[in-house]
Amino acid sequence: MDFKRNSVIALYFAGKSQPAIVRELNHLKVNKVFVYRTIDRYNNAGSIAKRHGGGHQKTETSREMVQKVRKRLERNPRRKANQMAKELKISNHSIRRILKNDLKIKPYKIQKAHDLTPKQQQVRLERAKEFLRLPESG
Repeated sequence: MDFKRNSVIALYFAGKSQPAIVRELNHLKVNKVFVYRTIDRYNNAGSIAKRHGGGHQKTETSREMVQKVRKRLERNPRRKANQMAKELKISNHSIRRILKNDLKIKPYKIQKAHDLTPKQQQVRLERAKEFLRLPESG
């Protein structure tokens, strides 16, 4: 890519017009937008290097917000994600993204189970064994 950009700037300094540069560098598959942007970048920045820092910036999942969420969880680990989202005035999806991706915390939901007496456990075990002894119907 730098070879293409250097070629465009070299032809630009040789006094060629932008359409002439496109025609001359046709074998490198250079289009007119590439030529225009390369010349514009060189004139504005003084360099043909690619500029970084463009694109959408993080807002709700920024470092500051991650720290706020971490501190709230340290104070009360049983806090609900949607309650925290309301308190911090950000979306529920953003809170869950912070918890999952940044803090590496998985949600835990208490599972309710039957509270069986020892007699009930024994009956269940016997029935399960009997069930396994049945012939397969298939």
